[in-house]
Amino acid sequence: YIFIEQSAISDALITKLMKILILNWKDINNPNAGGAELVIHELAKRLVQDNNEVTLLTSAFKNSLRNETIDGVGVVRIGNSRYTHNFKAINYYRKNLKNKFDIIIECVNTAPYLANLFRGREKVILFYHQL
Repeated sequence: YIFIEQSAISDALITKLMKILILNWKDINNPNAGGAELVIHELAKRLVQDNNEVTLLTSAFKNSLRNETIDGVGVVRIGNSRYTHNFKAINYYRKNLKNKFDIIIECVNTAPYLANLFRGREKVILFYHQL
């Protein structure tokens, strides 16, 4: 028989399964959020409930916080222009987040982030709402 201390089992059970980065133009608190943001938020919440660590890299809006946690999901807001957000997000990722995640979920809403071109070791999943 092998005896394992109870605290070791508890520690193993609370270990994060995956670190996931989601790229999406808007987050659930954005005043212009719609159905796509609701779907992504619900997906992110469920991933957190399954013991994954989830970060959403998204755009800022008037009076928004640069960093906050919503329902267990870390939110980082970069840039506030629909036309430049993707470029600013890519730059922020390369400087601050590259190789810190297991998976990137790239949400395409009109303009793609092209995460596969600038990713580090992460696998990229494309989530396309408009099909």
